[in-house]
Parts: sequence; structure tokens; C-alpha cells
Amino acid sequence: MFLCSCNVFSDNKKPGNDTIQLTHAVPEKLDPKEFDYYSNILNAFFENHLINKGFNGDILIAKKGNIVYEKYIGYADLRKKDSLTDSTPLHIASAGKTFTGIAILQMVQEKKLSLNDSLSKFFPGIPYPGVTVKMMLSHRSGLPNYVYFIPNSNYWDSCSTNNGRSKYVTNNDVLNLL
Repeated sequence: MFLCSCNVFSDNKKPGNDTIQLTHAVPEKLDPKEFDYYSNILNAFFENHLINKGFNGDILIAKKGNIVYEKYIGYADLRKKDSLTDSTPLHIASAGKTFTGIAILQMVQEKKLSLNDSLSKFFPGIPYPGVTVKMMLSHRSGLPNYVYFIPNSNYWDSCSTNNGRSKYVTNNDVLNLL
């Protein structure tokens, strides 16, 4: 597994509820030589191609459930110079699409769902008939982009203070507004 996330927050914004929880079976024990091999190659690669080139973010690479490379470089907030750690929340943005796609295709392989399943199978009452899992994965669903319709809704009126926005939009907010 490879996960690399970059911090794009250089202002006062904080990451929202975009989290990914990965689960896996009990890690297989890596042979110490194999561990050293991957660790050394990855360290050399990232030092030469990323770390020494101004990278700001974190990298974690695992093999058979064993972490073989882990590095936190830079700041959560570039102005405050607060260092990134293993528990710094980062906005993963579109990186989640890869994990979602992999998880969906694994569930298709395991016959837990079909790419032709309707979205309403999983979200009863959603007013978008005919939208399938495949359409969602390929960004061809026709669902409105929440970035455009939420500011025009009454949603912000119910959670703003001092003419400012005091609440981050959650996945459930978007689903309810759809």
C-alpha cells in the first residue's frame, strides 16, 4: 500500500471530516533483510526526489501490513510553523478517490455489490433515479457539485455567526442537502 498526502492548508482553514480508515488482516512478518531492502530503497528515492525538494506533507508505505517507510516533513500551517506529526489531520481531497475506487472494486470482486447497482440501493430516498455505482466512480452521475449548490442553500443561514461561516460541511450535510 502507498499513501502520500500533502498539506494544502496555508491559511486558517482546518481539515474537515474527510477521513479514510483502512483495515487489513494481521500483518505478515517481514524478513529483516526484506524490510531493510525496501526501507533503504524508499529512503534513497524519497530523499533524492521529494524530501530535499521542498515537500510539505507525510508519506507512509507498508508492505504486507508492515510500515517500511514513514516520514513527516513540513508544517500543518505554514504561517505558524507547527510541525507535521503522525496525528496531524490533513485534508486528503481527491486522494480518497483512489481508495474508494479500490474498495468498491474489491467489493465487486467479492460479489458484495455490482457496478450496475443503483445509488438508491444504498441511499434510499435519494432523488436521483438511475445513477449507478459505475457512474459515481467515473464522475458521470450528473449529481450537482456541492461546492456550487450549498452556498445558495439555506444551510449556511442556520449555522453562521457574525456574518461568517462557523461550521464545516460534513458528508452527511451534503447527503441531506442532495
